[in-house]
Amino acid sequence: MRRFFLVSIGLVLLNAVAFGAGQSDSGSAQELAPVTIAYNIYNTSLDYEKDDVYRWIKEKYNVEFKHYQASGADWQEKLQIWVASGDMPDVMNWDFKYHHMPQYNEWVRLGALRPLPDDLSKYPNLKDGVLDKMITDELLMIDGKRYSLPHVRSYAYLPGEGLEYIWEGAHIVYRRDWAKQVGLYKENDIYTWDEFIELCKAFIDQDPGNNGPGRTIGYTMHSFGFSQGFTGVLYTYPDYMGYGPGYVKKGGKYVWVGNQPELIEGIKAFRRIVDAGVLWSDQPIAKGAEGLDRFYAGESGAMLSYNSTGGIRNARQKMIKLHGLSIEEARDAVAPMHIERADGSLFALPLDDYWSIAVFSAKMSDEKMDRWLQLQDWNSTTEGFFSARYGFKGEGWEYDSNGDIKVLWDLDPETKKFIAPDNVVNGWNQFWANTHEDGYVRLPKTDVAMRELKVFEDIEAFLGQYKGRITGYTKPDPYPKFFSGENFNKYGNFAGEVHEKIVEIVYGNTPYDRIGDVCNEWVETKMPQVQSVLDELNSGI
Repeated sequence: MRRFFLVSIGLVLLNAVAFGAGQSDSGSAQELAPVTIAYNIYNTSLDYEKDDVYRWIKEKYNVEFKHYQASGADWQEKLQIWVASGDMPDVMNWDFKYHHMPQYNEWVRLGALRPLPDDLSKYPNLKDGVLDKMITDELLMIDGKRYSLPHVRSYAYLPGEGLEYIWEGAHIVYRRDWAKQVGLYKENDIYTWDEFIELCKAFIDQDPGNNGPGRTIGYTMHSFGFSQGFTGVLYTYPDYMGYGPGYVKKGGKYVWVGNQPELIEGIKAFRRIVDAGVLWSDQPIAKGAEGLDRFYAGESGAMLSYNSTGGIRNARQKMIKLHGLSIEEARDAVAPMHIERADGSLFALPLDDYWSIAVFSAKMSDEKMDRWLQLQDWNSTTEGFFSARYGFKGEGWEYDSNGDIKVLWDLDPETKKFIAPDNVVNGWNQFWANTHEDGYVRLPKTDVAMRELKVFEDIEAFLGQYKGRITGYTKPDPYPKFFSGENFNKYGNFAGEVHEKIVEIVYGNTPYDRIGDVCNEWVETKMPQVQSVLDELNSGI
């Protein structure tokens, strides 16, 4: 039986090169009046005109593209300026998260955004193959109208659960080979929090990486979500992180995760690992992936990576490239670790079916919108997707005898990544995503590193084997994530203030046995504002 899978790649442009089945009746360039569509790009160093498919799209659809430039450092500010000044590009890619919902609603209220056509039947590949399969598409509607196109996410899939939500099974990545060397390896890579701390201490004391006295670190992490990495992921609610709204339902009503006893236990767990001396001493001031680099270099025994599939892949690739391990040795050396909570449950992070969105300027003409949607309709076919990523069918990719996608690029023997030819500029198509009927079309099936390093297999095997023990295994509750209300929009989930309080408690002078009291005292000062949000949320149940 054929299964549907989400495929991720990003959104901005027309990965629109579909040849063959699923083409829409968009007409030829001779029948289309010339248009120029402006959209924002983030990689400004690439020469898109070198890409054969990019040039083909421009000719076929009689379209020119104007690039608005932003960077990872200033994109949020630039988007605000573009909208406020009335100089928004026709199509604006937005790294939209739940806390941006008030801004999204405000832009719609002010008339800055235009909706998509009510009837999308002219674009069946996009409508039927992508949007109708997504939960987020419906949740982002305002007054029944689409003001955005969500970009599909690609992560590990929950066995037997279909497309609605995607799950990550692990966040800690560790040196399994070191755990065996120090005699503390646990079958199935499942450890309690105390066993994890004991293991990190053993890494430091026994130095299985032969780094020398005092040079081996127990635990490092990405700087992203520093406090949440302990309290929100490893011990309490995933909703505390930036991935969720910070409100969960208990006993039929929504509560704030900031005043739940589980969060206090998470703060205590954070404090214990700091007091044990196994967390990298520079971690609080580390930037970006500096903590991960310590792991890759063989100096740290464990790391927290907010992208678990990518974290495992990157770490195994680094073991091959930096330390001369074979593929088999790398798989044994680096593994996802699963933390068992006091009640025996295990953690898995539920992710929604999108990672960002595109919104459209109110000044964008109907003609431009129609042209853009034609491009996305082509892009929403299997052949369009892979042609945009790898070049024309028969040159960059083909179907093998089993009907699977076979990439025809040369392969780097060290990284196991494909080497892009000069006429393919990956980057112009990085902001679009789509779905296909063929389970083997999912992007990791064409990523040799992912396949040979068994990254998805490890996580999906864990999800399938321990389904009954995974906390929050049911699909995430979308209601509070896309809720809009006066106080909700004003206050959000107080995540920044919670983060600051956690760091203050963990790295301050708060006695361990006073952590609960200090947390509760602080919560009391926040509850008037919090309660106003909860009243709004619960009034809509």
